Amino acid sequence: MIRCVIADDHILVRQALLHTLAKDGDIQFVGAFNDAGQAAECAIRQRADLLILDVAMPGSSPFDASRLAKKSIPNLKVIFLSGYDDDIYIRRAIEAGAHAYVLKSSDAQELRIAIEKACRGEKYIPMAYRFFNRPMEESDFDSLTAREREVLKLLAQGKTVKDVAVILGLSGKTVDAHKSNLMRKLDLHNKAEIVHYAIAHKVILVNVV
Repeated sequence: MIRCVIADDHILVRQALLHTLAKDGDIQFVGAFNDAGQAAECAIRQRADLLILDVAMPGSSPFDASRLAKKSIPNLKVIFLSGYDDDIYIRRAIEAGAHAYVLKSSDAQELRIAIEKACRGEKYIPMAYRFFNRPMEESDFDSLTAREREVLKLLAQGKTVKDVAVILGLSGKTVDAHKSNLMRKLDLHNKAEIVHYAIAHKVILVNVV
């Protein structure tokens, strides 16, 4: 039996996943969340075999969540679901230990194939060929700590230092220190540049109506 935890911020997607994969008698769902960090914590508590994460959700970074969960459960298989066939997301997923990267435009059969391969310890990332002759160079973003990434995302979403301190349970002084460090590492000088950087590097998403 494959013990599985999923995270997607859209309840209809979560319900569709539960309904579709529940037909496979070898999958047991032990948690479904709208936050990647909560899903990772559940996977660790439940000693899950499989963690399925949406690549773009409010709240915790799914990539940091993958790293956290795999640190505690080295044999955990992680599959990223995405509406974005984008090199930045694919690269971060690979770096975070993904066994599979499946587009949401795919059918249920492709997801099942990805799960089967992942559980055998194989990779299912069809887009990975893009990097075969192009090494994935470390970006400035990769130099940030997990906490600095959280602070960057919240600041880019319009939160003040005080807001960030409350959300993360930190002191204002500590948040200021993280802000200064991330701005130095990314060579950013003001709030507008923080927002621009976050949008350009898919740290936050902007919905265009």
